[in-house]
Amino acid sequence: MEDKAFLQHALEQSFLHPLVIESERIKITSDSFCCETLQISDTEFLYAQPYRITAEQIKKYMQNISAVISTRQNKRLYTEYELYKHDLAENIIVPNTYPDIKKIGKQLDLQTVSRQAAQKKKITATLFPPSFITEFNKITEQYTADFNRCKELLKQNQKAVGLSLIDDFAAIFEQNMKKFGLSHFVFWINRKRFLYYLNEAAQLLKTHQQLDADFCRTHTFFGEKIKLMHKSVAQCHTMLHELVRLLQEMSFDSQLYGIVQELLVSRQRFDNALKKYRAQNPADNVAQITSIRHNMSDIFKSYALLCYFNGVRCAFEYKYLNEAPQQRNPELPTVSPQDEIKKIAKIVGESTKIDSSAGKLGKLYTSALGKYASTQRKLQSLLTH
Repeated sequence: MEDKAFLQHALEQSFLHPLVIESERIKITSDSFCCETLQISDTEFLYAQPYRITAEQIKKYMQNISAVISTRQNKRLYTEYELYKHDLAENIIVPNTYPDIKKIGKQLDLQTVSRQAAQKKKITATLFPPSFITEFNKITEQYTADFNRCKELLKQNQKAVGLSLIDDFAAIFEQNMKKFGLSHFVFWINRKRFLYYLNEAAQLLKTHQQLDADFCRTHTFFGEKIKLMHKSVAQCHTMLHELVRLLQEMSFDSQLYGIVQELLVSRQRFDNALKKYRAQNPADNVAQITSIRHNMSDIFKSYALLCYFNGVRCAFEYKYLNEAPQQRNPELPTVSPQDEIKKIAKIVGESTKIDSSAGKLGKLYTSALGKYASTQRKLQSLLTH
């Protein structure tokens, strides 16, 4: 396989199969309702709606590949790739028995301490801005701190949170029910199931029972096995999942589930029940709490996109570049580990000085960083007023 074809294949696979490195909270999986969609979730932000990246979005991102691997527009990519192939062929390594080898690898952000591993960083840097890694690490710390701060604030304002949640549930429920009309057969025929499943979830939670982790997936809709209906059925599942997520957030006050059940019967009964609940649970900061809750979701979406982009970079550097079709000698332990480590550190240092921010992928990554920063500033404003 020629160089250009291999690099294109490696990048395509990276966008399709991103890799999360050393993250205990972020998971990237295939959407259980639509296998062509990636789903990003935060295992500590349990009630956040998973962020979905559709096949159409991925295809749009992949349209940038042809430009970034152009031999005319990115000559340095091929210069660095030639050096990589040379290092692969020699296959010189620092023995795993060398003192502090794991610590050195961690300091240099290398899975293996070798010139070929370091050279991969220079290849990657011609495509993805090296500054993204530094910014992403800072944002990860910031995201965790902001999340914990908001979590504590919401805990201190449970009455306002309850009213905020019930308002959100009603708004999203009514918006979704408009889709279950006669104009769309799949939605219309699934209307009763949708209401039944919501009532079932509310009743279980109302009686202090836990929902199964796969509650939404195992509650099926008409058309599951009909190919032409897959997309519409997937939407039914997605809408059910969003509303069930809100129900699970209400677990601190079982009265809220009774109000939800009234909404499933009629708007009038819901309004009466909610009016009574408001009188018993007054709160004057519902609007602020709602803004904070919504902004937390926006921040998660922005952070999830950064996790996806970082996962693409990691997959390219740590997995798919390893598949380069280059003949290699058997591993040859270096006779001078200290000198070899100096060479490796120098290569890693050089990779951080490569500027690819003006490239197609560079602009994509920079834009995602800017979007996160804007969302985070909005949260800070909400928290300080």
